[in-house]
Amino acid sequence: MWRNIFGRKYQMVVVVACGLISDVMTAYGNEKATPATQAATEPKAADAVTDRDREVQQLRDAIASKADDPENIRREFQIGVLLSQRPEVQRHPTVDMPKALEVFEAIVACYDHQHYYQSEICNSLNDSQYLVPQSAILAASIINGLNKGPEKAREYLHKAMTDLQWTYEKRKKDWVEAPKPEITPKQLMYERKERLEDHVKRWEQHVQDGKAGKVFGSLEMCLVEAAVRQYGLSFGPQHPDKVAAAMAEIIRDFPDTPMAEVAKKRIDAAQRVMGNTSTTRPAPRAAGKPAG
Repeated sequence: MWRNIFGRKYQMVVVVACGLISDVMTAYGNEKATPATQAATEPKAADAVTDRDREVQQLRDAIASKADDPENIRREFQIGVLLSQRPEVQRHPTVDMPKALEVFEAIVACYDHQHYYQSEICNSLNDSQYLVPQSAILAASIINGLNKGPEKAREYLHKAMTDLQWTYEKRKKDWVEAPKPEITPKQLMYERKERLEDHVKRWEQHVQDGKAGKVFGSLEMCLVEAAVRQYGLSFGPQHPDKVAAAMAEIIRDFPDTPMAEVAKKRIDAAQRVMGNTSTTRPAPRAAGKPAG
């Protein structure tokens, strides 16, 4: 169970919808609720499901009352989560993927990923700085699940990887070019020397990591993995022979990035699968020769 920005608990935040894959769920394993805490903190099932439409309307009202608030992206993302993950039993016994798709597509169209950039590694996938690429990945998931066209799904996944590439390059530059913190007599009057020295060590580590391209944390890599994997699966899981070509497109379009590194690993994995398939397939029987 994982907390979102609204303080409630939901079992999925970045998921692959419609029964496809869930690449990033393992990133949240460190916050598990016990049965006791679940009973104490979660609404009863009947109350929770009948409240979905009410929550959606409240979020829409909040957005309308603060039309220029850049943090509306959180409210809109939450609407998409509610529509795609919580059924309304009394009126809508299933989730509403088409409406959720509209929400995630609108986020991608209306919000600028670069506006929410932060130089520090993301510690929560509910952070505003990644809601645009997350929405693109979720839109692609739903499109694939509803069979609305793999080309459109790949377009959204390419957009997500473009946003991730921008953050990756921007953060590398910021870390490498950040000025070295100074320790002055005035600062020593207000902070301990050890604390100031820690700032210098952190700066040194950032410079080193920036030069090495180690600027993405584990949660950010979950988004990379999800986008790359779905890009390959958009051709259909029954076509592992097409994975290499799909991954080659990613390596071409996003060179020297985490996306390219993940794509290279997927090519290797696909080749192993294809090799195992070919070696286990029975040899064809000679014409006219009886079986056995």
